[in-house]
Amino acid sequence: MSSVELSALWRPLGQPAFRLLWLGKTLGLLADNIYLVAISWLAFELTGSGLALGGVLTVGAVPRGLLMLVGGAVTDRFDPRLLLLASQAARAVLMAAVTVGLLLGGVELWHLYLLAAGFGTVDALAYPATLAAAPRLLPPAQLNAANALVQGAEQVAGIGGPALAGLLIGLLGLPATFGAAAAALLLGALLLVPAAWARADGVAPPEEIAAEPLGRAVLAGLRFAWGRPQVRGVLLIVAALNLSGLGPVIVGGTALAESRFGAGAGGLSALLTAYGVGALLGLALAGTRQPTGDPYRGMVGLAAGIAVGLALIGVAPTILVACLIMAAMGLAVGWITVDSVTWLQRDAGPAMQGRVLSLLGFAAAALDPLSYAFAGLLLERGPTLLFAAAGGLLLAASALAATRR
Repeated sequence: MSSVELSALWRPLGQPAFRLLWLGKTLGLLADNIYLVAISWLAFELTGSGLALGGVLTVGAVPRGLLMLVGGAVTDRFDPRLLLLASQAARAVLMAAVTVGLLLGGVELWHLYLLAAGFGTVDALAYPATLAAAPRLLPPAQLNAANALVQGAEQVAGIGGPALAGLLIGLLGLPATFGAAAAALLLGALLLVPAAWARADGVAPPEEIAAEPLGRAVLAGLRFAWGRPQVRGVLLIVAALNLSGLGPVIVGGTALAESRFGAGAGGLSALLTAYGVGALLGLALAGTRQPTGDPYRGMVGLAAGIAVGLALIGVAPTILVACLIMAAMGLAVGWITVDSVTWLQRDAGPAMQGRVLSLLGFAAAALDPLSYAFAGLLLERGPTLLFAAAGGLLLAASALAATRR
């Protein structure tokens, strides 16, 4: 059960420290999406090789996945707001270095590998810190809204960042684009400075975390999560959503738009836009709620509904019907995102927050390559089978999560 209050979504922004944290993080997210387009374009411009481009992106993704759990342990040892500040400042320095290199004409491919590895390493620290920062500034009743605002900023930056990057590259060139991203990161870091030292009224001070070796701290987080059936269930649902949703929606959606609907790239854009709009609506609706019970059953039910939606997309007769299904699925995913983050923040407590939230980030991103491979293989048998299999996989995961075993 929950109560809905539309003004509740904006209430966390009334807290000055959280408002600065949110603005600083939003600028960082925008810069990160500009960086992704800019480094991809630069790698291709330097080499003309798709293999080199893929190598640069892979070098960035590997440390992000491998070090995510370490980032959670570091977050539990230090104030996550300070880690956010440090990560944003470090990314600004990396961006500025590439900008200077481009202006001097001395950037080579191996520099991009170093840049990508640096970004991936810093991101591994920043992700759990981002999710663990809000509880340091806000009372528990405002965490749903705060998480909706943070995740909403990520959605908007994911849409606006690449568009802005393309505009900057076309009008001003790559050096100015990297320079703009560096400036956005630096400004965001400056906004994070007062947020990092703020003390909010009505929020309990963080517990003292005993220092222990990082490896032992990571294992302690894994044991904690494994020993709590509902935490296991939430992580299972998020991982299954990633595996069954990401690849099938992008790869399968491309095939549907082209072969069944005859809508080409515009059709794929319509499908993904419908999903994005639905996700933003789901985030907003979840952020207006004040949960009064256990959200676990609701998350399981929504995941099962998404599974049905995936299967229905494979037999959608028109692109309009497919867009409506995509929007409904996006809404459900947005709702699950807010509920899962808020619930894990509360359940883990300050001593384990970073490590449990890093597991959530790992579940949300680690299966990306498998999801694309899964979609590519099944698409050979047709999009209908692909979406049916994706829906069946997610439905099976939902049923398993419902047993709490």
